Amino acid sequence: MVQLQLVESSADAGAIDRPIPQDRAASKPTDALQLSVTHDLAALVDLWSRLETTADLTAFQSYAWLSTWQDHVGKAYGVTPVIVIIGPREAPLCVLPLAVRRRGLMRELSILAENLSDYNAPILAPGFSKIVGAEFPALWRRIEKLLQSDPQSRHDFVRFEKMPAKVGAQDNPLLSLGAELHPSGAYATELVGDWESYYKTKRNGKAQRHDRTKRKHLASAGVTELVTASNSTETETMVGTLIAQKESALVAMGTTNLFARAGHREFYHALAQTNSTTLRPHVSHFKVGDVAAAATNFSLRFRGRYYYILASYDAGPVAKYGPGAIQLQELMAYAISDGIRVFDFTIGDERYKREWCEIEIPLYDHVSAASVTGRLVVSTLEVARRIKRAVKQSDRWWPLVLRMRSRFGALRSKLR
Repeated sequence: MVQLQLVESSADAGAIDRPIPQDRAASKPTDALQLSVTHDLAALVDLWSRLETTADLTAFQSYAWLSTWQDHVGKAYGVTPVIVIIGPREAPLCVLPLAVRRRGLMRELSILAENLSDYNAPILAPGFSKIVGAEFPALWRRIEKLLQSDPQSRHDFVRFEKMPAKVGAQDNPLLSLGAELHPSGAYATELVGDWESYYKTKRNGKAQRHDRTKRKHLASAGVTELVTASNSTETETMVGTLIAQKESALVAMGTTNLFARAGHREFYHALAQTNSTTLRPHVSHFKVGDVAAAATNFSLRFRGRYYYILASYDAGPVAKYGPGAIQLQELMAYAISDGIRVFDFTIGDERYKREWCEIEIPLYDHVSAASVTGRLVVSTLEVARRIKRAVKQSDRWWPLVLRMRSRFGALRSKLR
């Protein structure tokens, strides 16, 4: 008779425990790794707080980001968190923050909060790559089997998007499942030295003269100052102003207004007020004379990295002088004074990012079928992604798309 040994266990009612036959000898180190799944983020808050100081992850895998997203966006769309823990619950090797959501008649497995996160990745303990390494695809097959055995995590297809190749210094194991380039990349720069010395290494003489002209024009409208929110009331007001400015800009560009979607506006307001000790929001506006918010900013500070998340500007008279560009420089100077080592411009291939950044971060997508019906979706997604990337990377077609969007946005505004 085959004896059974429990590989994973938990007092959490949301966890799934599965035995393996004891007489099936583990041929690889990964064969003996415990696997467990929970749908309860709150049950892992203590574990998450430890991982945020010791493991490899980005701000978008922090507990504050994921739990706030689930509270305001995930629940609104019927998303079920699927948190896969690889290794012992008290000291895991890896945490995969996944999610299942219904898409029409099918169910999609994705990375939790993937739509608003710029970097989607697992949380890796030090040494994960050495222990698991090239064996992750085999480990993933075990994970898939486990997920498909649970009605809450059962799915028809897998879609992981915007994944960096590295998580900290370690390889992102999800890329070993097969991945293609995402339509857009991300950019970052190391903040070396003080602001003045850093600035001179990044801006040539012509660019510096251009910046001085902008500052001179802005100063003619009044005193300029970067103002950081210092209490919850100021934070609420500044985030509200930023969202209003961003909505107007998105409509003018003919782009989808993400703040019109359920829970999105509430997500940013709530995240700005987080009491997390590791994820520190930076909410600010750039004041120009009587214009309190000539430009606005919502960024995150996490483990020595400044994530430039949302920024916009007032479309009034001072807009022509580029308050957004000068605000960016003030934010970089602020980050240096705050001890930040890396300024992360996050996703997007805008030209101004390349002017500042020496670090380019390619991002990757993975799609695969988990059922017969899921194959139909996967084929469509793969074709759509390739077309989108080809257009966005084209010097001919992407500017044309942007112009068409802008004209459509202007027409739509007139018809309102």
